[in-house]
Amino acid sequence: MHGAFLVRGRTRTSMVEATVNRLARMALAVLAVAASVFAAYHWCWRRYRCEVVKEESAARVKSAYQYPVAMRIEIARAVIPSLRQCADYDPGDFRAPFLLGSAAAAAEQNEMALSNYESALRLNERPEIYANIGLLQLELGRAEDARRNLTRAAIFNTAILASISEPLQSQLYAVARERKERLLRERERR
Repeated sequence: MHGAFLVRGRTRTSMVEATVNRLARMALAVLAVAASVFAAYHWCWRRYRCEVVKEESAARVKSAYQYPVAMRIEIARAVIPSLRQCADYDPGDFRAPFLLGSAAAAAEQNEMALSNYESALRLNERPEIYANIGLLQLELGRAEDARRNLTRAAIFNTAILASISEPLQSQLYAVARERKERLLRERERR
């Protein structure tokens, strides 16, 4: 053997190859563990943490209405950053922007609330989102837009109109009732 040294029955070259192979296997094992930890953190822990944040934030914003306005605003503003992180983490989840809208409304940041409610609506058409958008639009003086969104909410669920004062409530009930009857007539014709 030219240039190869024997060490306990092995050539120096085969010992280097064995060491390189062992190091490569260890590096792959470390990489696999790191990838598993990252995956567990990203897809399990962060998702779980956001679910906890959303539940806690919803409860805090709901309870904030029992306090004076200044305290309600402070409580609502405190939950906005963590909800924003959750919305950024999972852009396909409608609950984070919906809850962001609720927190912004409680903090009297109506334009921000409206923007977040509209984001939630693009992800999932739900009557409570239409109702919250409509109520905010009423506060902002956008009566026609409010009427349109409250009508959509009432078509889904007329109980939502219980929080709206007269005469708008009766008008919306009539529109929703007429729309439902029209849809039923169309269904019967088919």
